[in-house]
Amino acid sequence: MRLTIARNGRLLDVSLAKSSGFPTLDNGVMDTIRQASPYAPLPSDIPGAQHTFILPVNYAYRGGGR
Repeated sequence: MRLTIARNGRLLDVSLAKSSGFPTLDNGVMDTIRQASPYAPLPSDIPGAQHTFILPVNYAYRGGGR
């Protein structure tokens, strides 16, 4: 995931850096990131009014029934 966060912690943008191949899963992760906003303010050692982060997300399918 690619997230752009404002200095005050507000989420400015979220997008896929690379799809999982499952649109429902991709959209679910992006929705979760949106719902978790606002984030903590950017630390003082990160310059600028906003910063873009690449957030690695790992998926594991365990298969099988209930």
